Amino acid sequence: MVSFAQAVKDGTHYCLHFDYKGRSCRSEFWWFQLGIFLFTTFSLTIVAFVDALDTDLGYLASSLLWLVSSAFTQYCTIILCIRRLHDRNMRGWWYLLILIPLLGIIALLVLWCLKGTTGYNRFGPDPIYPNGNGFAPFNGVNNMAPASPATPASSASMASANAAPVAEAPVSVAPSSPATPASLTPASEEPTPAALEQDIPNDQAQSAQSAQIAQEAPEQNAQLPDANTKQ
Repeated sequence: MVSFAQAVKDGTHYCLHFDYKGRSCRSEFWWFQLGIFLFTTFSLTIVAFVDALDTDLGYLASSLLWLVSSAFTQYCTIILCIRRLHDRNMRGWWYLLILIPLLGIIALLVLWCLKGTTGYNRFGPDPIYPNGNGFAPFNGVNNMAPASPATPASSASMASANAAPVAEAPVSVAPSSPATPASLTPASEEPTPAALEQDIPNDQAQSAQSAQIAQEAPEQNAQLPDANTKQ
């Protein structure tokens, strides 16, 4: 909730800088209307005192003072009324309802008493919770801008990065050596006559050795009965 001093300070700042594009909460609006009422009362007091001088200069000064104070208070009231409509997410043109006698004034009073939209709307951040989290205190300045959206260039680069296929390294496969057909293998060489002549003596020696073993076998068998008889 905005204090009276803070509301008057902020409202005066809005009026001096013609800042009608933001939002004003209910407490800020009604506290400032109270400040306008006090200022108007003070101005009327001065006007009445000057007018009581009963001179031509007094009439001129009181009329000029009343004109200036009325114009300033009306201007400030319009600025705050538009900002209050913005807090309801409504355009400032709705202030023209005041031109409708009685019904328009009642409708505007109801709108000014209603709570504003929560969070950020098209006219700016929430004047009570500028950070949008529902817990940040009001800092008295309603000029907080929303977070800047991503630029089209950055969005396009991110999209292209996500859509780009991953290049795979080619797998090198070594060619396998072709199998040599059996028909291409050269046949084993036939033995030459010289090699055959060298093998003949070996065969004769083996045959003679076999005959000798065959002759010794009967003699050993004949000696076996003699050995048994002696025992």
